[in-house]
Amino acid sequence: MLIALDKHSPHFGNFTFLMASWQTAQRMVEQAARRQEREAVKARREIERQRKALIKLTEQEQARLEVQAYENDLDVLLSIHKECRDPIDWMGLFCILPPAPPSKLARHELEAIFKKPAALGSSDQAAAGAEADFASLETAQKNYLDEHAQWHYWHTLAQSILQQNVGAYSQAINDFAPFAEIAQLGSAMRFVIHTPTFVECTLTVNGLNIIPSEIKSLNASAKLSTRKMPQGRFHEIYQDYVCGSALRVAREIFALLPVEHVLVTTVVNDTDPASGNMAEIPVLSVRFDQPTFNTLQFDHLDPSDSISLFEARGDATASRRSGAFTRIQPFTPEDFSLGSISARSGLLLLVARAQEQRELIKTASSKIRISEPNVSPA
Repeated sequence: MLIALDKHSPHFGNFTFLMASWQTAQRMVEQAARRQEREAVKARREIERQRKALIKLTEQEQARLEVQAYENDLDVLLSIHKECRDPIDWMGLFCILPPAPPSKLARHELEAIFKKPAALGSSDQAAAGAEADFASLETAQKNYLDEHAQWHYWHTLAQSILQQNVGAYSQAINDFAPFAEIAQLGSAMRFVIHTPTFVECTLTVNGLNIIPSEIKSLNASAKLSTRKMPQGRFHEIYQDYVCGSALRVAREIFALLPVEHVLVTTVVNDTDPASGNMAEIPVLSVRFDQPTFNTLQFDHLDPSDSISLFEARGDATASRRSGAFTRIQPFTPEDFSLGSISARSGLLLLVARAQEQRELIKTASSKIRISEPNVSPA
């Protein structure tokens, strides 16, 4: 199995499982499930540690730390699109071999036999060694059963995904939890898998509560200066966070599943002009296609500007002028043609079925007895 190792790559590399030992592959699966921390998130943890020691700091040190925390909060919000989990090579995961069952070894018994001569009671030592060998075998057998169960789970899941089972898609999303960081930032996400190549996501962004309402900086005397954030700057950050979150959702789905299109509709909590009450208002709906998406340089792009590369509804830059998002009518799956299955997806399915047949033939062949013919001497 293959899991990313180059943290500077936008996709963190590929997974390679072929012919690897299950123990190695298991460690790689566990690494894939863990989220790669962004530098901004790591910095936040360090700042929180320093905050606990504020009482020991001077006034200038406290001011510096407050400004650092403010800048870090913005960095976390505005870099939401820059990181993604490692891409999953489901074919590689499917092809990995199962763990080998343990063999009974006589290591402790043989050590006892060769360690002492018979006159000194090596038979008793050998019996104790045999018991130790049996206990080791029981432990190895238990570990084998656990590892085999894990291998079987991932093997079956990979096979189902390669066979384009949409239920397996949902299971993979639940297992890998690709939207955990977005949820930590105060957003909620719902998804619907319409076809093996088309996934729809609805993202509720809670930006009003997590975007700072004040600007913090140091004045000429290195003291803390706080002022209200201008409305234009607030909504500029808000729109980049909205667009960056939509990019992050699509990026996670493309990395996890063999899909070709991801429809993301972003909803914000804002004042409804009709009622004057707070309501969830759809403001951006984008259909991301994989070929165009793969050309993006996430470390350098502007989230709001990049939306123009895709089929979209909603003026992502409207907030800079009016200070508010405009309600839109989101896309629906019916707005796109979902009937075709790409040649790439069909090839994956074909190869998966070939692998399945290979395993069946291998199992059947092991049951056939091959005997040498009787040949009479001349």
